[in-house]
Amino acid sequence: MRWTAALLLLCLTFPAPAFALDPAEVRNLPVTEQDERILLRAEELLKSEGQWNRQDERWCVDDERTGKRSLFCALHQATVEVMGSYQHRQAALEYVRLVIMELTPDAGYSHRLMDYNNDPTTTHADIRRVLDTALTEVRSKMAEKGLP
Repeated sequence: MRWTAALLLLCLTFPAPAFALDPAEVRNLPVTEQDERILLRAEELLKSEGQWNRQDERWCVDDERTGKRSLFCALHQATVEVMGSYQHRQAALEYVRLVIMELTPDAGYSHRLMDYNNDPTTTHADIRRVLDTALTEVRSKMAEKGLP
């Protein structure tokens, strides 16, 4: 019993580090028109500040009712719409994670999408900028590969 309590205390004191992203690996992921469509749809879902849920808990089921989505939930919804199911490590999402990591290298986020969304210093304009930067990178990668 003591070990369980000690382990719990340790886990609460030192949260698990975020999944390590290797920028070179992300930039070498194959991108497709679907990645572009995911990012465009996420931008549309977060077009106005009134559509943004800045208190993400990664529970997206009430988004339709509230009309608000977090960054994670907008990307989740866009991925489902484009791919037919949620793909956690889809290139479009990895590019968004990479942009966040590069913008906030010392933030120590456990879950980049949720924690960046919920960071009190993050604004709706920041969310839009992250999506736009990821979209620019995906389009650049597509152009390198000769994709439309």
